[in-house]
Amino acid sequence: MRAGAGEAGRHVMVVDDEAQIRAEIRAAFEADGWKVTEAAGGAQALGLLREPPLPDVVLLDLVMPGLDGYAVLSELRERHPVERVPVVVLSARPGPLSTRVAQGLGADDCLPKPVDPEALRARCAALAGRVHADHGVPA
Repeated sequence: MRAGAGEAGRHVMVVDDEAQIRAEIRAAFEADGWKVTEAAGGAQALGLLREPPLPDVVLLDLVMPGLDGYAVLSELRERHPVERVPVVVLSARPGPLSTRVAQGLGADDCLPKPVDPEALRARCAALAGRVHADHGVPA
């Protein structure tokens, strides 16, 4: 079950091992009225994603110690094939291979770090709106 925009606003989960990046993304999204959940690593993210409601969008770093972004993405797609949460992969080392692998695992978009907060919010709003429309949820 996913939180609807009509309930408590849009909800984004930020998964990144760098606290500064999580804080910058949190500030940008909260300023626009989004609820933000943070996870400092892959295992924490998967734990949070076990409990409803699911976020409207997940922002996922690929390179993290322990469980990396690829493993999180793969597990998320296996666990929630019907309630498809959009995932935007963020990477400090983007490249064609990592982008292809992430998209092959089900990423909706791949963006390089540092990311422009305004462009990121716009992309996430578009993805959340598309998913809500696909499921008949008011945007």
